[in-house]
Amino acid sequence: ADFAAGEAEDRVRQGLATLPRLQREVFLLRAQEGSDYGDIAAALGTTPGAARVHYHNAVKRLKELVR
Repeated sequence: ADFAAGEAEDRVRQGLATLPRLQREVFLLRAQEGSDYGDIAAALGTTPGAARVHYHNAVKRLKELVR
């Protein structure tokens, strides 16, 4: 089980490198730091709605890669 979890983590890390910059930054701010979309939008110069879409697209892409 540990091996599979580590392997999935590696795939996510590799997947992050393939994401467009904004998707990657939004995902990391949201997933690692727990930032809300308002804070993410302010930090990246976008809107909360756009940040939400970037996050959704990043998660969707990463899920496809981890399967």
